[in-house]
Amino acid sequence: MKGIKAGIESLKDAHPNFVDLASKEVFRPRSPKIIADPIPTRAWTKSAKERIALMQNRKQVRIGIPRVLNAYAYAPVFNAYLASLGVQPENIIYSDYTSPELYRAGSSRGAIDPCFPAKIGIPHVYNLIQEKHRKKPLNVIFFRCTTC
Repeated sequence: MKGIKAGIESLKDAHPNFVDLASKEVFRPRSPKIIADPIPTRAWTKSAKERIALMQNRKQVRIGIPRVLNAYAYAPVFNAYLASLGVQPENIIYSDYTSPELYRAGSSRGAIDPCFPAKIGIPHVYNLIQEKHRKKPLNVIFFRCTTC
């Protein structure tokens, strides 16, 4: 048994798991060019003052994104998009990877839909609210809806 285990381990060392590497790389923060409007230096109206305050707050906004429904395909796009608007990359928070524990923790919240992708969305949002928000509060949960 030890010989078999050693053989399996040597194969794993010689051939990395590219799927596992890609699943981590896809959620890595990007550093795109900032395209957000510069913060105005003067404000004459109440709405202009409110806009300046919102623009200054952009760096503190924390966005939670569930890691479901093609998140692996669209994560680089949304990471770059949000970062280019001035959201700090460390403030783009994804829910944990899908696991039996994550599903059990959040699945009792509802969803009688027979579709597994619909059922797994609730545990991911629950993870964002109960785990990520508790550690450091989120301002927004961004549950995107992408259609063809």
